Amino acid sequence: MRPTQAQGRAIETTERNLILRAGAGTGKTLVLVEHFLFLLKQRLATPTEVAAITYTEKAANELKLRLRRGALERERSAATVEERRYWRRCRLDVERACIGTFHAFCARLLRERALRAGLDPNFAVLEEAAALILRRRAVEETLPGWVERQGAKALVELLGAFEFSRLEDLLTIMLQRPEVCESAALRFSEQDPEEMCRWWEGRRQTIQKQILQALVNDPRWQACLQELSQYQAADRDDKAEQNRRRILALAPGVLTAEDPGATLLRLREAGNRRVGSGKNWPEGDLHRVKELFRILRDEVLKEQQDALSSLQPTGLEERGALGLRALGRLYLALRDRYRRLKDEEGALDFDDLLLRARDLLRDDRLVRSYYQRHLRYLLVDEFQDNAQLEREILFFLAERGARAAKWDQAELVPGKIFIVGDDKQSIYRFRGADVTVFNDTAHRLASPDRDDTLQESFRSTPALIEFLNALFSSVMGEAERAEL
Repeated sequence: MRPTQAQGRAIETTERNLILRAGAGTGKTLVLVEHFLFLLKQRLATPTEVAAITYTEKAANELKLRLRRGALERERSAATVEERRYWRRCRLDVERACIGTFHAFCARLLRERALRAGLDPNFAVLEEAAALILRRRAVEETLPGWVERQGAKALVELLGAFEFSRLEDLLTIMLQRPEVCESAALRFSEQDPEEMCRWWEGRRQTIQKQILQALVNDPRWQACLQELSQYQAADRDDKAEQNRRRILALAPGVLTAEDPGATLLRLREAGNRRVGSGKNWPEGDLHRVKELFRILRDEVLKEQQDALSSLQPTGLEERGALGLRALGRLYLALRDRYRRLKDEEGALDFDDLLLRARDLLRDDRLVRSYYQRHLRYLLVDEFQDNAQLEREILFFLAERGARAAKWDQAELVPGKIFIVGDDKQSIYRFRGADVTVFNDTAHRLASPDRDDTLQESFRSTPALIEFLNALFSSVMGEAERAEL
């Protein structure tokens, strides 16, 4: 199959970092394989100088198979003996190339630099089922001792905010997200509950102001008020006229109201469409005024009032703050127990692989510099199913020199990163995938004068695609709708 024009442009892009948005059936994995082979054809790298990373072991095996087939085809069609020998070496070197999942890549890196990472190079890797069993064991062994040390008061504070029946599952899930939960637990465990409540109230007020500002800036709000000001009933006592005047009087004070929720409620009540007499209005005006009431009441104001309602204090803030403090302290004890259990097994779980590899690359400039030199190109498939840790590893490896203290300070080598994915196919959130990482990376790597998308699907028919576009356009935002 010959690449399309859009595929061909992506395949031969080596002068800049690229993140290629490609929907289902558009050939994104084909493009990644052909880009790998293009790097070999141009003698820009050997197979062992390219890391090709994907999300599952099955996909990694398929990737390696396609690369072997591609190298074999070029070996058989080579015009010279030297070229045939070159492609044969490439085909054999594919077996040694760094092609696999992010977890496999990190395990390989940590074994190669085990001493610098403070690890036994013979560490085992816990499969997810074994890790889950160990996490649950850690929870069961930690809870009784923690309650005994902290006392009944801490248990009451914990159960005041979290149901006991769900506590074990919550703690088990927290152990799966150490990069997020550890820093939060450290903060909560030392936080004064009153200070936490004050912080929450400050955040509530800030978000409330943002909601009200969004209302004032809403073109629908502005248009309705502007049009309402142009109508007037002949009889000032007409109920619809009174409501019209009430809306115009209340509207300017929305941003400064002491109780914004009550103000919006009064505005919505003023939008009652069941009042007014047609004889008091010029022909057609009352009908239009009632339609403007409907738009304000049922569309504009309802959205903002619902948002404000979710922010109202519940009276349970102090209980929640005490519960979070207790949970933070419990999690830290649980984390330590889980670590000891893994040490006893001589094993790391999948999260450890990513964390330890990220920490090693971030903190050890010599190790980072070594892998920056030896991995000249970084190719990632299905990037929408990854998260922040994977991005940090990628950016540290793609940095020009080993100078950055943080991933987002890294100056990237142009053309070193080649990513393919589709944010609408992100389905692994339950395993920690964060599609916002994909979208933010796309924003960082975007080239304003290039259209880095694949839109032609080879897996469906025009009629079916048209139907699905129409079906899902109502639940997708404008940005996603434009990419359908």
